[in-house]
Amino acid sequence: MRRLRIFLRLLPQLIKEGHNAKSRRVFLHLFPVVLALSMPALGAQTIAVSPTSIAANSGNCANYPANQTVTISNSGSGTLATPTIGTVTYGSGATGWLNLWITGSSAPYTLTVEFQGLCGLSNGTYTATIPISSSGASNSPVSIPVTLTIGSGSSPTISLSPTSLTANSGNCTNYPANQTVTISNSGSGALATPTIGTVTYNQGSGWLNLWITGSSAPYTLTAEFQGLCGLSSGTYTAMIPISSSGASNSPVSIPVTLTISSATISLSPTSLAFSATAGGANPAAQNVTVSNSGSGTLASPTTSISYGSGGSGWLTVSCSGSSAPYTCSNQPSISGLSAGTYTATVSVASSGATNTPQTYTVSFTVNSGSTPTISLSPTSITASSGDCTNYPANQTVTISNSGSGTLATPTIGTVTYNQGSGWLNLWITGSSAPYTLTVEFQGLCGLSNGTYTATIPISSSGASNSPVSIPVTLTIGSGSSPSISLSPTSLSFSATAGGANPSAQDVTVSNSGGGTLASPTTSISYGSGGSGWLTVSCSGSSAPYTCINQAATGSLAAGTYNATVSVASSGAGNTPLTYTVSFTVNSGSTPAISLSPSSLAFSATTGGSNPTAQNVTVSNGGSGTLASPTTSITYGSGSGWLSVSCSGSSAPYTCSNQATTGSLAAGTYNATVQVASSGASNTPQSYTVTFTVNSASVCVDSTLANNSNCGPYLYSPIAESSGSNTYVGQDVFNPSSGMTQTIYVTTPGNWYATAQIPYDSGDSVKSYPNVQQLYNGEKLDNFHNFYSSFTESADQSTNTSTDIGYDIFFNGGYNNEVMIQNDLVNRGGQCGPVLATETFGGTNGVPVNTWVLCVYGSETIWQIQQPSSGEQTFGVQSGSVDLLAMLQWLENNTNPNTGATYIPAGSTMYSVSFGFELCYTNNVQENFTVTNFSITQN
Repeated sequence: MRRLRIFLRLLPQLIKEGHNAKSRRVFLHLFPVVLALSMPALGAQTIAVSPTSIAANSGNCANYPANQTVTISNSGSGTLATPTIGTVTYGSGATGWLNLWITGSSAPYTLTVEFQGLCGLSNGTYTATIPISSSGASNSPVSIPVTLTIGSGSSPTISLSPTSLTANSGNCTNYPANQTVTISNSGSGALATPTIGTVTYNQGSGWLNLWITGSSAPYTLTAEFQGLCGLSSGTYTAMIPISSSGASNSPVSIPVTLTISSATISLSPTSLAFSATAGGANPAAQNVTVSNSGSGTLASPTTSISYGSGGSGWLTVSCSGSSAPYTCSNQPSISGLSAGTYTATVSVASSGATNTPQTYTVSFTVNSGSTPTISLSPTSITASSGDCTNYPANQTVTISNSGSGTLATPTIGTVTYNQGSGWLNLWITGSSAPYTLTVEFQGLCGLSNGTYTATIPISSSGASNSPVSIPVTLTIGSGSSPSISLSPTSLSFSATAGGANPSAQDVTVSNSGGGTLASPTTSISYGSGGSGWLTVSCSGSSAPYTCINQAATGSLAAGTYNATVSVASSGAGNTPLTYTVSFTVNSGSTPAISLSPSSLAFSATTGGSNPTAQNVTVSNGGSGTLASPTTSITYGSGSGWLSVSCSGSSAPYTCSNQATTGSLAAGTYNATVQVASSGASNTPQSYTVTFTVNSASVCVDSTLANNSNCGPYLYSPIAESSGSNTYVGQDVFNPSSGMTQTIYVTTPGNWYATAQIPYDSGDSVKSYPNVQQLYNGEKLDNFHNFYSSFTESADQSTNTSTDIGYDIFFNGGYNNEVMIQNDLVNRGGQCGPVLATETFGGTNGVPVNTWVLCVYGSETIWQIQQPSSGEQTFGVQSGSVDLLAMLQWLENNTNPNTGATYIPAGSTMYSVSFGFELCYTNNVQENFTVTNFSITQN
């Protein structure tokens, strides 16, 4: 109460007159008046809440209500002090089913209301009152009533997102990507596992393949398009009915529209090679056919030319035809060009085509006066296969130059198959003539018995007889003749003159054809210098046979001796076949290099982990002391992918060979390692290394579709009670413009993502490529062991911002989350504020690490402890994490902000994910790799 003093002025009628009428005095009488007014103190605050009450429904304990929020603002003046939550008053029936926290540094603040521990509550209605206080507020505290209804009386409701599907296909080889529909519960109670009814097709039929995944809402319906090759151009519609027992609106239908109508550019061939002599005549024109591999009408094509370095303007392209297929004539001009190789790329566009533009390449080799000529040996290939598990051995063709000048690197044209198709895999190796063409047979399980032929065109720019064709004949079936296969195809012996004979070595004679391979016979042809030093004896009652090779020192003088062993088998289609033998005889006091083995073969997957290193032993095949070896590498294809390091203080030495996948594309790479030793009689010696890089299968393409998953996989290291609930996929949040991301999978424990993400002035997470294991609600307390191992790699430069680790969800859905971050790259340092610091590990081979705990809203985060120097890039890239210990700590310890445990006691597992939260790569494509990932639990 405040007192206000007011002075009142008298009205004119209260004026008194004096006795003298001419001289009037006026007396103004002022009366003090005191008024008692009830007013709020200046600067008073008032708590305002919106909404003023909370109501929620739950069908059962596996279907928690979503978190709700209340805005706490100041409806008065001044500054509202940070509000606090008083003791919650629960109505009769149960207590403790609310978890509450307030966020914000100034008004308006946010109160978050989370429902917890519902599995212990029976059906019925529960009430509670939440008191909110703020120091100095005129109406503190303010109460917020909460009503929670639990029980079967509430009805689930099917909710779909999206509510319809639309897809387009240019032709039957261009299927639309799979699409997904999220089936969630917009009602209350538990939504029973939905089922797919009979699909109604308005046009066509059977072009949808559908399945539903998930153990509780939200479920995922996947729509796959199939059998499109039987559909003509047009628009097709279908209706998918989705039912769920007990849902108030069951069934709900999803309309699907599929359009097949688009033209597609197809070019044949996709490369041209011309050659001519400087100052001579122009080469003949060559044509590229522009066809429509889609549907509808392909518009007349237009072309543009992009030239490589060295020269321009030497190519003209003109296209003709009134409808597809069109013909584009390509004519190079020699005028003004000096000797050399010129390249160009022709872009072909067609208005309305789905894949416009498409390109083909043109090379033009201008030779000096000398002309190379392609020479092949052998000139044809013949092979046999009894069945698809018995492939013929690879065969090789030597491509040499029988003319003058330099033979340009040969290329393989389009193979013509007279019967069947695609059963050849071909590649050329070598940096100069002679080159080697390798012929590998593949995909034979899809071919029936019979004889198949094909023609392989070999071209070399500038060669006088380019192209040259190699005929191939393949016979498949039990009636086909047997075929000799030898392993290895070369042997190397060493010994000392007058000393003991070296150990015998074996050659295995197998049947790579059909039928039965008869017992082999052998004959020996010796090179110059000596003969009779080799004996060969073959044994065995059926293939594979073993041929034992024994070199005898006898009276041989120091030197190197060579022999060729011819292996024949009556009735074999490729009899005879040969292998070579070399025998190095050293003098009595001279060391000699002996290598074992003489060849290595590695294999890996593009972008994946490196293969295990392999050793070559360097022994002394002579006498005396073999000096420490040195090595050098000559690459036949690719470069820099092999490293060799030799160790040992005396012979035998060990040379470790490590092939590195790096950025190598899929293909086969070859190298020769030369091993030298000072003073050795035969220095240097060499061994060969082959590295096959296989293409990983694309799991998720770069369309950035959210929640795109591949699987499920049955993968034993991540097995659990349901057997096959492992997926690899991506979550996409707010992608940058121009962002691309593709995921490649070998197994769920070995996969990688390529991503190119522009920097958009922020550090927000754009996507989360991950491997995910689903669970069936197993109680955390029932696990005796629960740990995970991993190896991951991400670019550590300033190009990249990411954090790597686990997302663990529990209690029936994605509302309850624990994050475990083992590695951070340019992610802003330690999380905070830190609520706890703990060490975990020491059992099951899990290393001991220190972790800090922080909480953001409803997310609980374990982060590996930052170095004291405060780097923004820190963590571990390989190791193990004791998930059980970290989660049980959260069950048993109290959050000081809420007074409740971090996660409820008796929590059940929903899913475990491991992957990369990607923020940016500065628009540079980077690889993010996971290898040897596993989860162990019992």
